[in-house]
Amino acid sequence: MAEVEGESGVTWAEGQGLSRYWGSSVKGEAAMEWDDPQQRQQLLTAIVQDARRLLGLAAQAQAAHGEQAEAIAGAAAVLERLMAQDVEEKPKGCQIKEGTEKDRMVSVEDPEMRHGHKSASQRVSTGTRRRWRWTWRVS
Repeated sequence: MAEVEGESGVTWAEGQGLSRYWGSSVKGEAAMEWDDPQQRQQLLTAIVQDARRLLGLAAQAQAAHGEQAEAIAGAAAVLERLMAQDVEEKPKGCQIKEGTEKDRMVSVEDPEMRHGHKSASQRVSTGTRRRWRWTWRVS
């Protein structure tokens, strides 16, 4: 959407109040007590609210810029998918979903990347040509 408006991503994000997403790490730059579940929930809820607002801006941009509507719609669909697979929105705030979605998208840059767990008690087959992203599970 920044490109459609002829702006850099940083400038556009600042104008929309979304500049915190252009830093090195949203989590790393959040000034909060990570041991406090309420503060973690508040941060996640704020991120989801920003994402919902961004989806609204995407809908407006699609209507205003028909020639780029397909690209904007594609990016919005990725954001919606990420939110649906990872976040539960509840009346009192948002929380990370338990478990892992079956066809979970783990990388926006490489949608074919797959998710796997490595543990001492269970071997994961890597006999496929697809790429895997490993996460460590503490037993």
